[in-house]
Amino acid sequence: MSEELLNTLEEKVQNAVEMIELLKSELEDAGPLRAQIAELTEENNSLKEARSQWEEKLTSLIGKFEQLEETSGNDADDDHDDIESDDDGDSDAGSGEHSYSS
Repeated sequence: MSEELLNTLEEKVQNAVEMIELLKSELEDAGPLRAQIAELTEENNSLKEARSQWEEKLTSLIGKFEQLEETSGNDADDDHDDIESDDDGDSDAGSGEHSYSS
């Protein structure tokens, strides 16, 4: 009976050794992958930062466009009021239609 136990123990030890060798092999194969993961993580962080900077620039530009729109909207209202109070009676002046030739 002790011989059976020794055989079973030897088989389990052999299986454990094989498993350890397999895991070591997998770790060696994972080395380049780890470097690639680190590189991709760094690139991802860089791209996130660039995206954030672009978002800030776009938000700023949109704000400037909105300010221009508000300013030109107020000017357009003032011009419209001036046209309505014009004494020459030219009804085309306030139509906003312009012909441009190229």
